[in-house]
Parts: sequence; structure tokens; C-alpha cells
Amino acid sequence: MRVAFALACMVSIAVANSLSADFINFDPDGTNNPNGTGSLPATTITGFDQAVGNALAVSGNTAIQNFLAGGPAAGNQFDLYYQAVLQGYSGGNPPPPTGINTNFQLSFSLRVRETVTSVTFLPGGGAIASFAAVTPPGGPSDSNYFLRMYYNGSATTSIGNGNLSGLTFQDGRVILDASPIVKAPDTGVFQSNGNGSGGTLTDTFDKNGTNNYPGITTVVGNGSQVLDFAVNAVDPTFFISNPSQIQLHLNTSLVLPFDTVDPSGKFRNKDSSASLGPTTPGTLVNPNIGTFNGGLTTGGGADIQFQADANTSIIAVPEPASMSLITIGSAGTLAVYLFGTNRNKPA
Repeated sequence: MRVAFALACMVSIAVANSLSADFINFDPDGTNNPNGTGSLPATTITGFDQAVGNALAVSGNTAIQNFLAGGPAAGNQFDLYYQAVLQGYSGGNPPPPTGINTNFQLSFSLRVRETVTSVTFLPGGGAIASFAAVTPPGGPSDSNYFLRMYYNGSATTSIGNGNLSGLTFQDGRVILDASPIVKAPDTGVFQSNGNGSGGTLTDTFDKNGTNNYPGITTVVGNGSQVLDFAVNAVDPTFFISNPSQIQLHLNTSLVLPFDTVDPSGKFRNKDSSASLGPTTPGTLVNPNIGTFNGGLTTGGGADIQFQADANTSIIAVPEPASMSLITIGSAGTLAVYLFGTNRNKPA
């Protein structure tokens, strides 16, 4: 566990030390008046603080297995989904928006393509896996891969903690639209912890209050990652002022088991909005984790699901660029690799 935490910190600190936070003015409800209470004022911030959410590596287990078997590079790839709501800001300790996640909601949803780059099994059990972002199958402009931020102020739409269902993260209207790009720092690491006897440490998958997934276990571990996105458009009624080129540097931890929020029962592909504005949520993605989340063989499904906690810092990009950049250090992109396999038993 200490090794995993140290690795996660090294990834986050290395990138953070090369960047400095910058300020923008952000209006949390734009020109809207949620519940008739009146528009909230803009706030000077250096970033967003997401609440603990969910991440899903679709075919993450399969990618790990193919990598270990020496299969083709294409077989080592997986899609990472992430969803969470905003809970506050960073930059001089600004207070969170009044009524956030009660009167209205700001949420994030993304999908990126990644590849497994290494897997190292540890003497005491468990393993360390690394992975990196790659160009989507349809090329840099593949519209199936995205990062979007949403505003939901409608009294007719569900607001609040939707982690268990996973169905409320694309409600309302799109206020930021971005596409993934591949940069050298876009790497991540995740460690599944050993049990000290050559096997993998395991635990109950859902430990947040009521166990909504009885009979499902998981590997134990954590990690971190950085991802980049080119910003296509922002709603100027929310993003009041911002540099012509910015990065959103998102430091996130990826943890198993789930002990702060419930694992999401659903994720979503890209919604229907062409760019900004009102939208209809995208098609559903059903996690396939089997009875052992992260297990490579016994009981393990094709996917791996993680608890994800992220911070997003706003960074001005020094070099000229035609589009803004957003860097997301996504919950340890979970790493795919949580490998539980037969290693959940002592060797």
C-alpha cells in the first residue's frame, strides 16, 4: 500500500512541479436561475475539486491478459470511462458554490483510449501495472472519445449523488467540450497489493455503507494518471474569463475497494449534443467485472472498476497553440491491472 501511494505521489508531484496554477473567473450557474433563487456570482478560481466518483476500464482485464501473453498491441488496449460531480474550487480557498449538488449540479464525464505498457509482479504478491493514453481508433478527431462538463439546474432532472445508478452525470447542458490528445506525460501507474504470501490482497468490493454488490470481491490497491484534452468549446456564460491556452491538470487517486461512494451500475458514451447546449445522455455502458473485480482469471470479468477522486488545476500553456488544453490526471486510470487472478490465493 505504501509503495502504491508513493508511486501515485511521484506521478502527481512530477507533473505538478512543472506547472503553475493560473486564475480564471467562473460562474457556476451561468445565466441560469436555479429554483428561482437568482444567479450566483462568478468566482476567481485556479481549479475544480471533483467529489469522489467512479472510473471503469472497459476490457482492462482483457488488455492485461493479452499483454502478459505477448499478444498484439491492439489487444493490449482498453477504454477508460470516468464520471464525477463538482464539489468545490481551488485557489485561495474559495467557498463552494451555494446550492451545489442540492439546487443544481456540475458534473464531468469522459472516455479515453489507453494501452497497457508494463506489468511487474511483486515478490510478496500483487503487481504494478503502467499504462498510457493512445490515439483513439478513429484518429485524433474520433468523436466517440471525449471530456465534457455539464450544468444541471432543472427541477425535473435528478440532482445529487448518482454514483450508485451512474445515470445523472450527463444531465442538463454541456458547458465544456474537449477531445483527448496524446502527450508524453500521459502515463499512469497502479499497484494491486500483495497478501504477503505471494498472492493478491482481496476485500469486499462495495464497503460504502450497504453492500450493493453482495458476493463480489476485489483486489486492493491504488494508483494515479495524467491525461490531456484539447478544448473545442466552452460556454462563455460559465467561463467568464480564461487564457487563450489553458490546461486543466487533474491529480487523481484510484482506489479499491470502494469505501467512500458506491460503485456505479452504469456509465455512458458521448451524449447527443454536437458541442455546447442542452443534451440527451449517451448510450449506456454496463460494467462487466464478474464476481472478482480485477481478477485476471478466477471470477474476473473483462472490465475493472475503480473509485476515483480528482482535483483539476487550471494551467496557462506558455507556448502558442490553436486550442486550449486540458490535462486530466485521472483517477489512476485505473488501472487496468488490478490483477487479481489466481494470485488472490497464497502461492
